[in-house]
Amino acid sequence: MKVSTAAGRAALEREKPVEDWVGQASREAGQPVVPGQSSCSWGRILLVLNPLARPDQVREAMRNRTAPYQAYEPVAGVGDAAFFGSNSSFANLYVWSGAQHFHIQMATGYEDDAKALKPNAITLANAVIPQLR
Repeated sequence: MKVSTAAGRAALEREKPVEDWVGQASREAGQPVVPGQSSCSWGRILLVLNPLARPDQVREAMRNRTAPYQAYEPVAGVGDAAFFGSNSSFANLYVWSGAQHFHIQMATGYEDDAKALKPNAITLANAVIPQLR
């Protein structure tokens, strides 16, 4: 609730958390699920633990801002490395911390600006990092 927008909080009140949404969607689409991947969505917020099959390659591509990660910008002070990107529908934050990495996606509504959700995603990431083992 602390990191959601007013419209996002209304969605949280109507919905319940959905565990492993990403894994289930991948399985239903006949796609492989990354070993160790786990996800939870609630309202407009999605958290995916270990979403990437090749996290080191993606981190390097984000660091170098190469395709398809040119729009991702480094975020200082979050984990070992973090990168934020947004479009008209989503704010995305990828974080590496120790042996783990995770992805936070916050969906926008008509009233939200995805770029403005950056501080919210950072706050959530900083709350997640101490929970990683």
